[in-house]
Amino acid sequence: MRQRSTIMHSLPIQRLGALWRRLSLSIQSPTERNIVCLYIEVVFAGVLAAAGSFNGAYILRLGGSNALVGLLSSLPALVAVFFYLPSARIWERQRRAERWIVGSLALARSGYIAIMLLPFILKSRLPEVTVGILVAVTVPSVFFTTGWSPMLSDVIPARSRATVLAWRSILSSATIAGLTYLMGRLLDRGHFPGNYQWMYAIGVLGGALSVYFISRIRVAHADSEGEGATQAPSPGEAPASWRDSLRAAARENPGFKRIIMNTFVFDLGNWM
Repeated sequence: MRQRSTIMHSLPIQRLGALWRRLSLSIQSPTERNIVCLYIEVVFAGVLAAAGSFNGAYILRLGGSNALVGLLSSLPALVAVFFYLPSARIWERQRRAERWIVGSLALARSGYIAIMLLPFILKSRLPEVTVGILVAVTVPSVFFTTGWSPMLSDVIPARSRATVLAWRSILSSATIAGLTYLMGRLLDRGHFPGNYQWMYAIGVLGGALSVYFISRIRVAHADSEGEGATQAPSPGEAPASWRDSLRAAARENPGFKRIIMNTFVFDLGNWM
């Protein structure tokens, strides 16, 4: 009977393995494999995003004040303001940035491991330390975001870009919408703080799988002498400062400058 039970339990695993092998064989090109990884990755990223949507409620359950929850929303935005341009300058000097992208994303999501374990370690100042961790992981998150968008343009062909990004948005929204409701039910039925720890554990697992599938993406690099290579400054030429680069970008892309200004005015009114 035990052998028969083992065989019955192993059948679904064998079928899943056969399905994955069949899917892998049906994907012919590296571009198609990258797109499949992008679709799968965004679903698992949505698991962590759904768990993160309860951060404010978790701070309040820990005894944090409304002002602390306000800082949880405002401080990451302030950190992003100061780190986006330095991050962009660092990315401009990187030729093969895949490891940096995977590493920065893994570092950003590792903060949720610390949040999950904090109730076992600390007995006081839990709300403040939790907010501090969430603010701190904004730095690698900003670094990842700055490099992620340009990498997507290298991975997804121009003819497929709108479709792939639209499907990623659909998959992300559907995952977050469904799991946010289910996680809310889980929190209502569980006991604090174990219910939040289980929720963050599920989110960490989803985030880890998301990082794994991003690590499977392969970028086709241009040769150092090729057309896509970055031109290095001549020996006697000083590198431009970030202010000069920003002014040059504004002059060369007036449409982008208008988008930035419109977004700033819209968000200013939206958050006041």
